[in-house]
Amino acid sequence: MDYEQKYSIIGIDCSTQPARTGLVFARYHNRRIDLVHHINAGDIDDYSPLPDHRWYPLAKLCQDWIGEGDNVLFCMDSPLGWPDTMREVLPGHMAGELLGAESKDLFNRATDLFIDETIQKRPLEVGANLIARTAAAALELLTTLRVMLRMDLPLLWEQGPLERSGVIEVYPVATIIGRVGAGTKLNFKTKSDILLPILEMDFGLESIDLLAGSDDHMLDAAMCVLAGADFIEKRCHSPKDFEKAKREGWIWFSS
Repeated sequence: MDYEQKYSIIGIDCSTQPARTGLVFARYHNRRIDLVHHINAGDIDDYSPLPDHRWYPLAKLCQDWIGEGDNVLFCMDSPLGWPDTMREVLPGHMAGELLGAESKDLFNRATDLFIDETIQKRPLEVGANLIARTAAAALELLTTLRVMLRMDLPLLWEQGPLERSGVIEVYPVATIIGRVGAGTKLNFKTKSDILLPILEMDFGLESIDLLAGSDDHMLDAAMCVLAGADFIEKRCHSPKDFEKAKREGWIWFSS
């Protein structure tokens, strides 16, 4: 690992609505994360009323933040794919017929089941929960970023120093549990009570001061950045079946 190299990471707490999307831009250098910019997309006033352009201002903000020639890691808190079993069963299904698949496999991806097995916390089922709407919106945002930034932004599958810009799927809850340990009871009044001490271990003190007054969307976006640093440091769990992961998506987290 070249610790003198600076890496750009953008954490995105995804939502179905731009106004509820958190965004954090940070630099990772010498095993420390320095906050550069953070914003709740709801603070941007000039959203287009046209549905096809609703993510434009947020993508433009990323464009303004990123330096020319920068390799950027986008860390998105949203499913970016659907279960193989759902994809296989639904095309030929007729109303009233038996689905012929267990609900566990129909509604969960391999990565969801792996997280549940590893840290005893299962992510929301992209095949059965409202998180599916967030997933669709996240893919819409990602497409807008690709067009605006004129970057391919593929999903990345090899951990380590960034050799190109790309995207990973993350899950802040898994990142939190990876830091404090599975089974730890978290007693806190607000999200900042638990997240700020965790973030302080990797973010500089100046960055923590800036995050102290942030809303939950921003704090989750900061946790996404933390997961990105884990990816660069090769601390995350990798899929056993990469081909399946490339179809369904994979949540990168350490534990």
